[in-house]
Amino acid sequence: MPTTISGSSISTANLNLGGTFVNDTFDTFASNNYISSSFTSNNYISSSFTSNNYLTNIFASNNYVTANLGGGGSSANVISVFDTVSGCPPSRAAGTSIMRIDFTLAEGAFFKVHYQIIATHTARIDHYLVIDGTTQGMALTDTNNAGWKPVNLFYGGYLPAGSHYTYITASVASKTGCGSMWGRGYLTIYE
Repeated sequence: MPTTISGSSISTANLNLGGTFVNDTFDTFASNNYISSSFTSNNYISSSFTSNNYLTNIFASNNYVTANLGGGGSSANVISVFDTVSGCPPSRAAGTSIMRIDFTLAEGAFFKVHYQIIATHTARIDHYLVIDGTTQGMALTDTNNAGWKPVNLFYGGYLPAGSHYTYITASVASKTGCGSMWGRGYLTIYE
């Protein structure tokens, strides 16, 4: 069943790449171990994926993206969102939702989510990964200098059919984020 998402801009690409990519390489790709700043310069992604110009351009557009990477009788839908709030760091209140993804499942499905962002502060900042109103993951940065620190939040599990959402938030105002190159979220739904 297709996954639907709401947002200001939605694009879809359907790629039939075969079971090996979905089961092996894609699973590693979805955990974001190989993504730094650009899909086209990433040597770990197969050439058939990076040579697809319309998909590469969609990922660079800083909007919601869905890529249906079906094959071998299974499907993985990837929903990507970028931190589009300007400023380094941007002005936002503590507890504000960051990079929210709203999605609807036609039937229950397994999923995993990963958010990556940076933060700067001279003391502790707690970051929370929220799914359907419940905190499912936490990460903190704590240092005595104001240099930028990476924040990575992960979670996976099973969600029933229906409407869902996920986002991250920070415990300190105006200290987390620096645009779309430094703030990204990836939700993978296995259907």
